[in-house]
Amino acid sequence: MANEKTSRKGIKRGNPKPSPAASETLDRAHVEKALRESENRFRQSVENSPNPIFSVSRTGAIQIWNQSCAKIFGFGPEIAGQHYYILMPSDASREKIDSLLVDVFEHGRSFSEVEITYQCRDNHLRFMFSRLYPLLDLDGRVVDCVFANTDITARKKAEEEIYQRTRQWEALRQMGMELAAELELETLLASIAR
Repeated sequence: MANEKTSRKGIKRGNPKPSPAASETLDRAHVEKALRESENRFRQSVENSPNPIFSVSRTGAIQIWNQSCAKIFGFGPEIAGQHYYILMPSDASREKIDSLLVDVFEHGRSFSEVEITYQCRDNHLRFMFSRLYPLLDLDGRVVDCVFANTDITARKKAEEEIYQRTRQWEALRQMGMELAAELELETLLASIAR
């Protein structure tokens, strides 16, 4: 054989084929290493994201909570295990999310650009566009629902300010029209009285 050489004692040297058991062990080691690397990449992509990302279990318990969540919502890692209702400012918000979670857990559905209002630890409200999607176990069962959020609070505040200014402008315009009509009436009455 081309790859094998024989030593003086007649023992073949070179690249011997591993036994089936050794081959299986090597394959398993490669698979486990690839799995660890994949888990590490996923963990880093969530943890290092500038967007707040968290997940909840079927029971509503918060499982994953990244640094951006801690920064924006004001809750640290101690929030893990608590029910996500801690982030919901109203019953209507809870009902909306409960309904979406049923679809995620029971049907494996994903949702994009769902507008969700969250309540922070300091009771301030944060407005988010949220993407909800299932996190599956190795058997393909939905075990968690991931909430990947984009903070739109500044935009919502700007929209509210524009709305308020538009209302004020409309009120001023209406007052101006009424004043102009009143001045025209006074002018008309004055000209008649002469």
